[in-house]
Amino acid sequence: MKKVPQIKQNGKIARKWGAKEGDKLLIPSPSEVNEIMKKVTERKLITINEIRAILVKKHNATITRQLTTGIFARISAEAEGARREEMYPVERNSKKLLEGEGHKI
Repeated sequence: MKKVPQIKQNGKIARKWGAKEGDKLLIPSPSEVNEIMKKVTERKLITINEIRAILVKKHNATITRQLTTGIFARISAEAEGARREEMYPVERNSKKLLEGEGHKI
């Protein structure tokens, strides 16, 4: 069953990140994070903040949970790695692998 992302009104935690009263806080679904990560092509990378920006734009929210997005990204990568032996795009966030592809860290 595909979990639907939740949008909540701003709470105390969101204020710490600069959200204001009435702002929309997006709690992403694992499947959406996984969907975005699968679109990363070879020699490209995506950060958690870039994933968050895509989700915020898609759902017309103000902010999204960084920790939740990061946890779902890791779970997604580990699950995908267990399914196949070839490199999954999220694994390219390793400094050594990124430098090997020509990225400057």
